[in-house]
Amino acid sequence: MLFRSTAILPSVASSFNSNDKSGCEAKSKNALKISWLIALPCVFAFLILSPDLVKFLYSNGLGNSAFDELKVVVDLVRLSSLSILYISLLNIVTSILQAINKSFVPVKNLILSSIVKIIFTIVLVSNKTFNIYGLVISDIIGYSLALVLDLRYLKSMLNIKFDLLNFAIKPLISVAVMSVAILVTKKVLVGLVTNRMLTLSTCIFGAVVYLTMIFITKVINKNDLPFMKKFQKNSKN
Repeated sequence: MLFRSTAILPSVASSFNSNDKSGCEAKSKNALKISWLIALPCVFAFLILSPDLVKFLYSNGLGNSAFDELKVVVDLVRLSSLSILYISLLNIVTSILQAINKSFVPVKNLILSSIVKIIFTIVLVSNKTFNIYGLVISDIIGYSLALVLDLRYLKSMLNIKFDLLNFAIKPLISVAVMSVAILVTKKVLVGLVTNRMLTLSTCIFGAVVYLTMIFITKVINKNDLPFMKKFQKNSKN
């Protein structure tokens, strides 16, 4: 992660306290954009490489013939990967709201989403169709609800608008190319290297391809680099 969510607090707060609304909006938009661009490939990487990542960490499982625990873990990882987006963006939005002196809003929304999450957990986990997967699904519902409520309030406070092409279409194209590169790399290297080396190689190559694509498609340009460097510096302080 290039910066932690707390790194945006001083800069946005400074603009807000100086009544620099346009600066506050620009910094908030850039923070959300960078967080989105980091979280998006992580989701797809977990979706594609979850079997390899589980074997990398979990070896061949417990050897229990009663059920296939590796498959269960892989499915849980795949489902949980969706939460990466919600949690990453939620952390940023929460920090922005704190910076503009609206810290009560994310707390209120989190309490509401927690209640909804508990209800869904009770209903889904007790259902044989969902069982343990109900926990992950409830997490996704809870975090997504908190994010939607926070974003809705933030939009009412700041005029943040996102370009569909640069915020959605181009990043998704970059992720699609990355996904193809990962699948091709797996197919080429399988049987030639160990499973752990294969997993590491595909992750590294996929990251390189994705970074290359977001610069080729100009999702990130030279105007974004000073912002990224500034918050990377702040996150280390």
